[in-house]
Amino acid sequence: MPTIGCRIQRLRPGFDGAGHRHTASTVFSVVRGEGATVVDGKRLEWAEKDTFAVPGWASYRHLNTSTSADAVLFSYSDEPVMRSLGLYRGENADPGA
Repeated sequence: MPTIGCRIQRLRPGFDGAGHRHTASTVFSVVRGEGATVVDGKRLEWAEKDTFAVPGWASYRHLNTSTSADAVLFSYSDEPVMRSLGLYRGENADPGA
């Protein structure tokens, strides 16, 4: 059974993502750029080489605070095992400002 999933995201300059939440927990590593992630109403600033985690069912959204450079986030999560066990749920959500 797969247990860990990996993704890479490119956030274009000025990106302001939609808020969402899911039952999977996710760890993000900042490959390039700078920005912020709003998690349950708390703003977490990040820059290249930072690592941060978003716990399961926490509402969050990413922002690229640069107006000229991409930001790149690498992430890994327990989504595959949550799906295999029938425990994965997700929805759009407002994480607050």
